Amino acid sequence: MKPSLYVFAVLVICGCSPSDKPEGFPKLYSATVTIKQADKELADATVRLVPLDASNTWATGAVTDQQGKAVMRTHGRYSGAPAGKYKVCVLKIVTEGAMTYSDIEKGENPNLKDSPGETYHVVATDYDDPEKTPFELEIASGKNAFEFSIPEAVKIVVPYGGVR
Repeated sequence: MKPSLYVFAVLVICGCSPSDKPEGFPKLYSATVTIKQADKELADATVRLVPLDASNTWATGAVTDQQGKAVMRTHGRYSGAPAGKYKVCVLKIVTEGAMTYSDIEKGENPNLKDSPGETYHVVATDYDDPEKTPFELEIASGKNAFEFSIPEAVKIVVPYGGVR
């Protein structure tokens, strides 16, 4: 087999070809969303773009980095977002008092009968509700860099067995 044919065959088998996108997949535009909470970058928050156009069924979102910046991805693996208007939903949940993988690696007993910790929303839940979030944006060709500010952190207990 010729080298170029071999490379093509590997790409097709691995699903790395340009045709691996789902049928009807839209053109994507580079987009970033930066989230600040009380004027500080909010790391490890989930940002979802909820389309205002019901015909746009492509899931778009990302997790913020240490600078509070989320680089949008669509369908979980493609960089960018389809053109359109969106509600911006923000969610950040933390757990205090739970054992971490590093605790287990240090030899801590993962089978302790103590509480696994408490889980909290640190962003008010209205920001994760498309009907209540005040944040909106529009993705188009060109630069799509947006910044949103959230007030001080909250501490809302997540009920056992549920996120809301």
